[in-house]
Amino acid sequence: MKFIIAGYTAAPTDATAAATYYDKLLRIAPADGLEFAWSGPQTPTQLDPVLRQLPAGWSITLNDIPATYRACVNNPKFGLASPDDAGRAEALGMLREIVTAIKTMNDRVGRQVVLAVEIHSAPGFDQRVLMPDAGAFQRSLEEAATYDWGDCAVIVEHCDAFVAHQKPAKGFLSLTEEMRVLSRLAGSPIGLGLNWGRSMIELRDADRVIDHVIEASGSGLLKAFTFSGTAAIKNVYGDAWLDSHLPFADTIDPDFAEPASGMTMAHAAQVLDHVEHCSFLAIKTNWPAARTDPLERAASVEANFHALASVLRANRRIAGKLRLQA
Repeated sequence: MKFIIAGYTAAPTDATAAATYYDKLLRIAPADGLEFAWSGPQTPTQLDPVLRQLPAGWSITLNDIPATYRACVNNPKFGLASPDDAGRAEALGMLREIVTAIKTMNDRVGRQVVLAVEIHSAPGFDQRVLMPDAGAFQRSLEEAATYDWGDCAVIVEHCDAFVAHQKPAKGFLSLTEEMRVLSRLAGSPIGLGLNWGRSMIELRDADRVIDHVIEASGSGLLKAFTFSGTAAIKNVYGDAWLDSHLPFADTIDPDFAEPASGMTMAHAAQVLDHVEHCSFLAIKTNWPAARTDPLERAASVEANFHALASVLRANRRIAGKLRLQA
């Protein structure tokens, strides 16, 4: 099991500032790697400066949700779960680009550096013209399972499902629908991932997130878990129920907490008895847009990383799998 810093959400947009930011993240122990957004075929070139500095043994994961959002803005019928054949074909084309990029990055580093890629059951978002369809998603995953992923895990990251009379952040398929599809793909390399904040957005209750965790773990499909917050009230990161990647409400260092966040260290501890078969755990937090200092941004990520690490160390079984010292 790997311990991943999903640092791209707090990364500065300025290239020089981003280099300073990632230089700090690359020094965080006991991390095992970084998560980056898939941004298109140019991703290997964009990530090359970080890949050259990546510590031995560190991995990266790729998340295609930012690219999926941009694609849905341009074509609201885009998505692996799209009942529109052209929109589904376009999404599969993106997966083939990711496969090519994985091989490129592995070759540049000289080892299997890409641990996993997280994919999604779009279409959705706020320009909805049609609903995601489980049958279409199954057809997409059946094709995706034939691609040459090598040793890279493929993770369907569950986002908030569409719920009637509730404004979605993503509004994709339900967890039950995604698990039903995955259970039909016997022997495939594709598993399931959960994101704490995205489940809270769907369920509208921080105390119910554990229900998703138990359901997914019980299915035997859960392969990744990301700790990321959201809020039931407006806050410095934006409106209520946004996928804002809020920090913990109660980090060890209060300067880097977000009191509005529904995610607490106690909630994180609840999860741990159900994630022992995951290939990685990740921490994914943001920082207010107005606070641009790259060192402060890196410090915020590090503080939340260490907050989660302290929770992980308290669970001996998970600490052992992550090789964390008690």
